[in-house]
Amino acid sequence: MKLTILGSSSAGNCYVLTNNKETLLIECGVSYKDISKELNFNYGNVVGCLISHRHGDHCKSANKLDGLVDIYCSHDVAQRCDLSFYKSIEPRNVYKMGGFTVMPFEVIHDVPCLGFFILHEDMGRLAFITDSAYSEYSFKDVNHLLVECNYTSESLEDAILNGITPDSHRMRLLNTHMELKETINVIEQNISDKLYNVILLHLSSRNSYEMAMVDAVERRLGFKAHIATPNLTLNLSNNIY
Repeated sequence: MKLTILGSSSAGNCYVLTNNKETLLIECGVSYKDISKELNFNYGNVVGCLISHRHGDHCKSANKLDGLVDIYCSHDVAQRCDLSFYKSIEPRNVYKMGGFTVMPFEVIHDVPCLGFFILHEDMGRLAFITDSAYSEYSFKDVNHLLVECNYTSESLEDAILNGITPDSHRMRLLNTHMELKETINVIEQNISDKLYNVILLHLSSRNSYEMAMVDAVERRLGFKAHIATPNLTLNLSNNIY
């Protein structure tokens, strides 16, 4: 199973899981053109597109994908994107999408938002958590953890002090996005000898120190962490289970 990042920021989010036989999209917040190019303009093996919430950087292309692929999302997303052919999903229910088994779960944002626990025999167990202040969930023997690391308290204060980030944004960030310390808490909730990949998502361009984040996470993990950057590709088929 291959993971390709098409975007992971407030400019747009999209993650592609594929084994060349079937493909699952997580988020569609980048351009329809970019998604189509990644899929070689072939949507025939796309078994679904998961959308976490209704903000445009996560659902930008939903309307263009509507009817072309099965979109799995909440009623809130469907109404915001004016979707006609979506498949409604609820937290803690289980859904089959080809060879993928998906369980959505609630996360903490300023609109209804979901994380996803995803299983496939070609990659094992993957947990996806973005746009959340924290997560109360842990997942047994998760192999791949995709988790938001939006900002650090120090970089946020520096950005406010230097006029880069308005002070009025402080409380929204604290209540809706994951700070480095909370990201490490989530990692600690899910760490085991079965955890092989940690990918840090949705870093703020104004309020994050990338190297400090990576260093702190790697000290806790004891192995290399990845930053989700456009066109990053990872093989998730190694060392599963």
